[in-house]
Amino acid sequence: MSFYEKSWKMMKNQRKQWKSKTKNSSFYVQYSGISEFECTIVNRWGNTIYSYTDPAGSWNGQTSNGDKVEEGTYFYVIKAIYEGGIPIEKHGFVEVKY
Repeated sequence: MSFYEKSWKMMKNQRKQWKSKTKNSSFYVQYSGISEFECTIVNRWGNTIYSYTDPAGSWNGQTSNGDKVEEGTYFYVIKAIYEGGIPIEKHGFVEVKY
């Protein structure tokens, strides 16, 4: 399984740094200085299929029930708060290919 993503690195002092398009076995966020975090993965119909609140966590292409998702494009919404109370919200897409 491969994940192709274009996601934001969440670094406190470098807010608009892109992670390059890569091939990975899971989707994750590089972060620094985050006090609160939530990442939600939704399908093309907007249904939540997975979410996590640990910024060190990741998504491996399975639903919350442990079922493997179909190939296709999935979308993420990240809501976080930097240390010091600065909120941030990012969104983008992840392509799953087997």
